Amino acid sequence: MRTCKTLAAGCAALFTAALLTACAMPQEAPRNSNYDSDTRIAGTFATYLSARFAAGDHDLTQAARFYSRSLENDPANPQLLALSFFYSTTAGDFESAARYAGRVVAATPDDRAARLALAVMAFKRKDYADVRQHLTKSARGPFTVLTLSLFDAWAAAAAKDDAAVAKDIAALAGQKGAENIAAYHAALLADYMGKTEAAETAYKKAIAGNAVTPRVLEAYGRFLEVHGRSADAEALYRSRLTEPGLAVVTGPGLARIAAKQKAEPMIRTPEDGAAEALFGIAASLTDTQSADISILYLRMTLYLRPDLTLANILLADRFESIRKFDDAITVYHAVPQTSPYFRVAAVQAAINESRLGRTDAAIADLKKLVASQPRDVESWVALGDTYRAADRYAEAVDAYDNAEKALGTPSQKDWTLFYARAMSRERLKKLDESEADIQTALKLSPEQPE
Repeated sequence: MRTCKTLAAGCAALFTAALLTACAMPQEAPRNSNYDSDTRIAGTFATYLSARFAAGDHDLTQAARFYSRSLENDPANPQLLALSFFYSTTAGDFESAARYAGRVVAATPDDRAARLALAVMAFKRKDYADVRQHLTKSARGPFTVLTLSLFDAWAAAAAKDDAAVAKDIAALAGQKGAENIAAYHAALLADYMGKTEAAETAYKKAIAGNAVTPRVLEAYGRFLEVHGRSADAEALYRSRLTEPGLAVVTGPGLARIAAKQKAEPMIRTPEDGAAEALFGIAASLTDTQSADISILYLRMTLYLRPDLTLANILLADRFESIRKFDDAITVYHAVPQTSPYFRVAAVQAAINESRLGRTDAAIADLKKLVASQPRDVESWVALGDTYRAADRYAEAVDAYDNAEKALGTPSQKDWTLFYARAMSRERLKKLDESEADIQTALKLSPEQPE
């Protein structure tokens, strides 16, 4: 998401640097002078090398398992401890992560990564005083004010410490590039604390401009709905109907208002607020090199708020970026049918099945999807692409035809549909029809090199 990218990138830089420093790969395999058995030494090195291999392959669960076993062999090794902590957290094993984080801070009391993880776990327990204790003990450094301010603000809100919340938001807003996230979380905090006027002022500030994100739009819309201003909420949603990226908010919002359903606020608890902060940081880490760090943030997000479906979508996307398609499929399949992101998840799961050579399964899943939603252009296109990848060109053309029917009047972004159908028709020796599709694609997007 784009909502918090500028500030979240700063937060991410802090935590990424802390993790990469704390969790740097050891330069040599662990040793323990007490080993007097060649067999045991060989086993120790094999376990360590297995951990390194799993980590290099982004097999997070296996990396956590093997690093944990390596640490058992060499319990005084600080690098193995850091790696065991990191991969346990990234694999979603928070029971082990808590144990390792405790050992990390026992050796290095101001370790930023471990203190943040312990603060997250304290949020989960609703021990907000402990959250703030961990934050105060964390080392300071570049950008730390961003992460610490967000977390402390939500813990302070739980304690109804208005002065601390105001101080944290002021510190956040004082950071260069932090204006958007400061306004967004100021709105969420005021909303949570029942300060309606302050919340609306902050929401309007957060939503100002053209780059409105789904999270900000949904938060403000739900605020209006909760406060009995359904007409204002409806006007807000309708004002953004032409923006495809916001359809997952505007559609459900308008449906909820039409059905006179009660809306929940975006943030129900302080841990929801902390999860929102973590999600914003994770969303800012878009490069492949930061994928494991982004996954770690998303694991923490979902640990605090398991029902944040968008975090699942982003988690699956991160698995795709490191080509862990099976992991992505598992996450996508966990998205409930009631979620506005269900269709996106179902289509992406099928695409990943196709990538893994499970063409029949992908086609079967997509056919179910278009049968239930025959006006869904993206599902028809995905089905056409899957047929085309399997050299089933006649069926691909039929799927693309259905996509065109559901599309209505095409726009610039739809050039790929006609290009794909042109390629399929060319393989079927229907050259005139293929040429017509190429011309349509060119008219829609003349500058495309293809």
